[in-house]
Amino acid sequence: MHDDTPKTHRHASAAEQPQHARLVNLTPHQVLLETSNNDGELKRLILPPAEEVPRLVIASGQEAPVLVRTEGEDTEEIAIPVVKGTRASRIEPPLPTPQPGVLYVTSRALAEYLPERSDLVWPEDQIRDVNGNVIGARKLGRVGNKASAS
Repeated sequence: MHDDTPKTHRHASAAEQPQHARLVNLTPHQVLLETSNNDGELKRLILPPAEEVPRLVIASGQEAPVLVRTEGEDTEEIAIPVVKGTRASRIEPPLPTPQPGVLYVTSRALAEYLPERSDLVWPEDQIRDVNGNVIGARKLGRVGNKASAS
């Protein structure tokens, strides 16, 4: 039997079905998301920076100075204290409570710290300018294993 289904057509599995979500930026930076629709048309979404940014607070341990000088310069060494962080201890200020249909854009480190929070995503597949500066992303990454935005 001959299959007349076009090669470009495929059925999406349950994991590939699009979710409906509202994105809330919890980073201090504007987030530009750029992607193409099915017709190849470029689509952009710009999320303004957050006024209040949740951050991982590292429990500090032992402090030891490191003597440094600017590379290529014959200058005096400066002692810079380096605190050995033992582990992340909390998030300050606290994250918003999970809400149905909402995904929170955070840093990858923060999202990985709370893998049970599948509503935390980060900019993935970064877009860089000619100088190598990150100016946007093509995707979002997530650690959580269940879809919470529906």
